[in-house]
Amino acid sequence: MNWLRGMKIMLTTPSYEDDNGEDKNALIVDIDGVPLSIENNIEAIMKMGIEHFKIIAKQLGKSPF
Repeated sequence: MNWLRGMKIMLTTPSYEDDNGEDKNALIVDIDGVPLSIENNIEAIMKMGIEHFKIIAKQLGKSPF
């Protein structure tokens, strides 16, 4: 969640009860005014974000030497 907030992504974590009666927390982000539930995919999203960062850094970064 800190990563998302650092990226200035609006998010909320409402509590809900699942079909089995267990208390859960959703992870809802607002992307261009569209609320999206991502709690089931957050790890995959973060891994993709890391890979995208590496590609962009390689394209835009400059060698310090």
